[in-house]
Amino acid sequence: MGDALKTLKGMPPPNDTDVAGLKTFAEEHRDSYLAQVQAGRMAFAKGDLETAQATLERAVALVPQTMGDQSARAGLADVFEKRGDKARAMKELETLISESHTALDAARQLASLAREANDTTRERFAVARIVTLDPSDAGAHTLLGRLALAKQEPQVALRELNLALTLGAADRAAVHTDMAEAYWQQGDAAQTKQHAIAALEIAPRFERAQELLLKVVDSRPPQQ
Repeated sequence: MGDALKTLKGMPPPNDTDVAGLKTFAEEHRDSYLAQVQAGRMAFAKGDLETAQATLERAVALVPQTMGDQSARAGLADVFEKRGDKARAMKELETLISESHTALDAARQLASLAREANDTTRERFAVARIVTLDPSDAGAHTLLGRLALAKQEPQVALRELNLALTLGAADRAAVHTDMAEAYWQQGDAAQTKQHAIAALEIAPRFERAQELLLKVVDSRPPQQ
């Protein structure tokens, strides 16, 4: 217990904030998690990525359990992203989000990196955590609905897209069109038509909504 308290004991910030001073501070307090995080984040702010990575990795080794957006693992993700190693950044963020239920910024960072990497599995994982931590985020509900739509999961998509509309989604025409697609996946032509029309009332030239409306028209049996 004493060792654990020592590891987590707060440390005063180093008086000498140049790179050499940060390295000395980190070495003098090798057993302090908070000292390593402090030195690592300050080194990162100064552009010394090597020192930042070394001290933050030491902090993770001291306390593998992560503790939110200000944790060592979150700092490491920033270092790896800055270095262009987005795969390692995503790995750190995924581990952090899996173990911490307060890391909203990390979830948003992972969602963004995963989207860039076309990693829909990680993106969906991150966005699902965003809506858990910030249920009023209409954009996150919209994105989660679209990810479900892409996986042919219309019920999940409709739940999230309905929430997005209720929360005041910015692009309501696009959300109505997404809902039209979800209903089309379910084989519900009437609801597809309703939401395609709702989208076109907002944006009359929205081609995706026009195409869905045409699908409904073309699917009708000929009149006898």
